[in-house]
Amino acid sequence: MPAARTIKTNTTSKAGRNASKDASSKISLLILDYTRLKTRLLIFWSFAHVAKEPKEKRAPSAYNIFVKEQMPLWKAAHPAAPHSEAMKGIGEIWAKHADNPNKGQPRKERKPKATKAMKSNKTSSPAAGSSSTALSSDL
Repeated sequence: MPAARTIKTNTTSKAGRNASKDASSKISLLILDYTRLKTRLLIFWSFAHVAKEPKEKRAPSAYNIFVKEQMPLWKAAHPAAPHSEAMKGIGEIWAKHADNPNKGQPRKERKPKATKAMKSNKTSSPAAGSSSTALSSDL
């Protein structure tokens, strides 16, 4: 009797081989996508950091010059005071100063700052001209 032949079979099935090919192709696609992204970012940053033409600086206003002169004097007179108080004090002096072009004119009215409640009401308020606003104005 002849010797028994052993048949060598592949332990991985066709589906298993395809899965490994799919995994390796996914990895290569990820690497390719990463390389493309990196190239795009490099191109973006190279254009983003191009030096722009320098703008001409404006001449300082009378108020800027006044603050620059008065700040050291005010700080010497009030060494422990914070910077915000210095600006308030210098602003009060500026309001009465001869170089102030708005001297003697009333201050402009400022809009009140919006609170969190006011902001949330703005987003959730009904559309203008709706019936609920008409009813509330009648009351």
